[in-house]
Amino acid sequence: MPSAQPTYQYAAYAPATQAPARRPRISVVPGTGKSAEEKSKSNITFVTVAVLVIIAMALLAAVSIGRVALASAATTVMVDSDNISSNIEEARSYGTELEVQQATLSSPAALKAKAAQMGMIVATDIDTITLDEDVVVYDEAGNLSLSKSVQVATRI
Repeated sequence: MPSAQPTYQYAAYAPATQAPARRPRISVVPGTGKSAEEKSKSNITFVTVAVLVIIAMALLAAVSIGRVALASAATTVMVDSDNISSNIEEARSYGTELEVQQATLSSPAALKAKAAQMGMIVATDIDTITLDEDVVVYDEAGNLSLSKSVQVATRI
């Protein structure tokens, strides 16, 4: 029975035989491009520059940290100096007050006034007391002995 489908045709789907591919023409020209030595030199140069940049950045950071530390120390010293200056001014002021107070207390008029407030009067007679024997006694260690001194004082 005949069918409406066409029959398979091998020739339509058969692989085409191709002529062997021709290699492209390559010509080598000596002296162009970088050699392995030049490439390694450029790599070493890049590494050297990178190391120098890192060292420069580290040095810049160290200098910056040093400047900050010095500025901080200078500020601390200035604050301490101001504190010391104010302490000196206070001490001078207090010293001046003490000088005035000492001059006031050591003046004869001030002493008479203070004695009068305490009920003291000027002495009319002056007498001298003479002690015959020293009643102070020392023990073996060289210290004052109250009990031995009392015994000596009662014998007098």
